[in-house]
Amino acid sequence: MPSSPAPERVPDTEAAVERVLDQVVRPLLRTHGGSCEVVSIDAGVVELAFLDACTGCRLRPFTLLGAIRPRLLGIDGVTDVRARGVGVSRAAVERFDRLARRGHETRR
Repeated sequence: MPSSPAPERVPDTEAAVERVLDQVVRPLLRTHGGSCEVVSIDAGVVELAFLDACTGCRLRPFTLLGAIRPRLLGIDGVTDVRARGVGVSRAAVERFDRLARRGHETRR
């Protein structure tokens, strides 16, 4: 019986993701009693799980889109960021990205 292909794993990308999470994201989440962990990195898609106080927080979609996703998308090899239990439509992601770009442009 043929085995399914192993997920694409890029050690440098994994290390960079963990570095950004450790240095930037997790300290922010800890201020509210929360945290996150990497569930998988497959073909450039990082899947996270929120932990501790974050598991029941209703602001997880905003935390994902505003605080985590932009930082991880800046890493070579990362093409998307998702979180278990956080349903965000593609249209919402695109709207959020447009607003973030617009805000970034006005600060220049």
